[in-house]
Amino acid sequence: SSFTSLIELSFHKKLKTSALDDFFEESSQSQCTKSDLELYLEESIYPKNNPIDIVTWWKVNTPIYL
Repeated sequence: SSFTSLIELSFHKKLKTSALDDFFEESSQSQCTKSDLELYLEESIYPKNNPIDIVTWWKVNTPIYL
């Protein structure tokens, strides 16, 4: 009947809208997060003229690069 067709059409339209909403939500979330490269490039540069103890530096900075 036309009533059943109307219900089915409404149901399919809601599915499509829901899928589209999901897509837009995921897209907007992924745009807010930065890539590893972007995060790396935003880090400050370690001065060349300062002596560095590389073992200590890695102990301190390991969590950043895991």
